[in-house]
Amino acid sequence: MENKKSKSIMGIILVLAVLIVCGIAYAYVATDVFKSPEKMFKKYLADNVKELKEVNVKPLDELFERSAKEPTELNLELEVESNGQEMKATIDAKSDMKNKKEHALLKVTDSQNEYFNLEFLMNNETLGIQIDELHEKYLSLENRDLKKLARTFGLDEETIQQIPDKIESAYSEEDVKKIENLKEKYLQKIDDSIDSNKYKTEKKVKTDVNGTEVTANKYTLTLTTKEIAQIERNITTELFEDPEFVELYEKNGNKESLEELKEDVIISEAEIADMEEKDVNISVYEKESKTVKTDIVSGEDKIEFIIDNKENESTILLSIYSSKSEDEEVGQTVNLTFNNKYENKIGIATLEIANIYNKADVEEAYSLKDYEDENYKIALRTEKKDENNMTVNVDLNDIERLMEDEDMKISKCELAYKFNSDVEIEELSEENALILNDYTEEEFGNLFQELLKNAYESSQSNPNSIIGILTQYAIFMSGLSSMTQMR
Repeated sequence: MENKKSKSIMGIILVLAVLIVCGIAYAYVATDVFKSPEKMFKKYLADNVKELKEVNVKPLDELFERSAKEPTELNLELEVESNGQEMKATIDAKSDMKNKKEHALLKVTDSQNEYFNLEFLMNNETLGIQIDELHEKYLSLENRDLKKLARTFGLDEETIQQIPDKIESAYSEEDVKKIENLKEKYLQKIDDSIDSNKYKTEKKVKTDVNGTEVTANKYTLTLTTKEIAQIERNITTELFEDPEFVELYEKNGNKESLEELKEDVIISEAEIADMEEKDVNISVYEKESKTVKTDIVSGEDKIEFIIDNKENESTILLSIYSSKSEDEEVGQTVNLTFNNKYENKIGIATLEIANIYNKADVEEAYSLKDYEDENYKIALRTEKKDENNMTVNVDLNDIERLMEDEDMKISKCELAYKFNSDVEIEELSEENALILNDYTEEEFGNLFQELLKNAYESSQSNPNSIIGILTQYAIFMSGLSSMTQMR
């Protein structure tokens, strides 16, 4: 009887042990209990990146995705009032990216004058530009023998060596995979460079999230400025020596430019030694297993990043505070707020920019009038008319203040997109284009004289056009130069 009882107790203990182990395993996998500060930091930082990828940008995402695959027609109308004069710019464009064909017509006019009229045409790897006032045909270049063309123009040999014989187009699918592999490889190297003791956890921290006090768990990675610089130096040095990176770079560049890039990008040991050593704290805040904020703090300087995704709406807030320093007379906060809401085929996207100055710094030596807080807003209203038609109206009422030009007002900025399988784009040929690649120096000289003659005649009939103004300015400067030489 005692034997049976002891076996029963042992069974209960074993069951309890299994339950405890399973409970701990579940807590590790399904909750945040027992996870190290390093793993918690990485988990919620990754969640933040995931939230960023899921930001609602409809219907603009559909527009960009379809434009890369389907023939598209675009019309842009921009109306500007400046110093009492109204001007209008229009762009009518067609694109067939699948067949590498594009055409665009740009016009700038007012009620009395046509200032500019330019046509752009691209077929596969041939580019043509046509301006009525210069020539009736497209001035075109094929993507070949570019070094020879540069020699014909008289460029020096050092410059010519920087020019590829042919400009390579987009990377192949295989190249894209290599780039992705390189990215993962060096992100892992950065991760491996950081000691796990650099991470810490703080529970139930009170923090401000977009004006609301929130109690959250805080996971922080702390590195010094010198440690960050040393990691950057080690990684970039290794990257620039990586044969796969060098091969990819030299497809669109050359060894000389790669060496120049190394000098510009790789920080030296001497620069690291002279650097002021300050702590940089990168923190993610988690509440109810969701990242609610990420911030980077170094001394008084601070960057905050918040993403709020809802069913039909997304908001991104980026706040940057820079303290008073030798370079900055007054501490300043710049708040950037992006919001996009898409419902019933209408999207309203807004970008708000607010500059807020530290009043205590201003009051020390400056007038508050010189440092008034500033707010700017740019809004896009996108309407999907039907399956193939979309319009985008851009509200730029604050742009004149942003550009510090109170005399300028943009009264209209509207884009209309149409997906149209029947789009037709003309071909560049000897009938409508001058292919300049094989021109000799003499032929270029004759063409240049013809262009000058046409420009001069156009300046007489249409002196207010851009070509007319430039031609008259060139004639004036030429005459001024001649008079100077005579003296």
